[in-house]
Amino acid sequence: MARSPIDSPAAWRGPDMPAHTDWIHHLSADEIAEIEGAYKFVRARGIPLAEIEKETFPAPRFAELAAHVRDRLENGPGLFLIRGFPVERYEMAAQRTIYWGMGKHLGTAVTQSSDGDLLGDVRDASFDINSRTGRGYRSSQELTFHCDSADVTALFILRTATSGGISRFASSVTAHNEMARRNPDLLEVMYEPFYWNLQGQEAPGEAPYYQQPIFHLQDGHFACRYVRTQVWNAAKFAGAPPLTERQHAALTL
Repeated sequence: MARSPIDSPAAWRGPDMPAHTDWIHHLSADEIAEIEGAYKFVRARGIPLAEIEKETFPAPRFAELAAHVRDRLENGPGLFLIRGFPVERYEMAAQRTIYWGMGKHLGTAVTQSSDGDLLGDVRDASFDINSRTGRGYRSSQELTFHCDSADVTALFILRTATSGGISRFASSVTAHNEMARRNPDLLEVMYEPFYWNLQGQEAPGEAPYYQQPIFHLQDGHFACRYVRTQVWNAAKFAGAPPLTERQHAALTL
């Protein structure tokens, strides 16, 4: 039986988003002062960044906003933009502490790689994203639309890039629904396992690839994990089969 389109507030289209304000929040002067006060609280007590929790980064107004953000991420459009924090007032170490403290009100940090980095700097380190160990946030190459592997991915914008640096977003739910409309047979392929490149993050003796579907439904919630280069590059390894004709067609669609 063909899968039905998903009825969700996350099934939006880009041209429609500027008409909505439920995914954007401009920090008020009181909210900014509270966040800055929480940073001073941490600094005065000498709390190391790794030991900061939401209880030790006291910001009741931001905690209330964070609860709203979590709801909008789970039950709304799936993205949220917070504007207006004066990052220019602080040096890098302070910026990281503030970002970490705000993040603890949103969730639990998980490492991004085998290096154990919980906070990753987005900057050009001359990595090739098409290589076995290529990471997009360490390259100046243009990235295609993709989904990171955490429940929530957050960016703290510190400065404007000299050139480029434009972030674009698309709804994976809308992509799903378009596939349901255009080619239901290929949509079904996206729910089947694909081979993925581990990008050099595998443990010693572990295979350099793993299997995972791109679309999934869990307890009524839709999940998407799509990074085209990781799927394409998995076939380079011995033991990982090449993409089938139907898989290739589904990814292309």
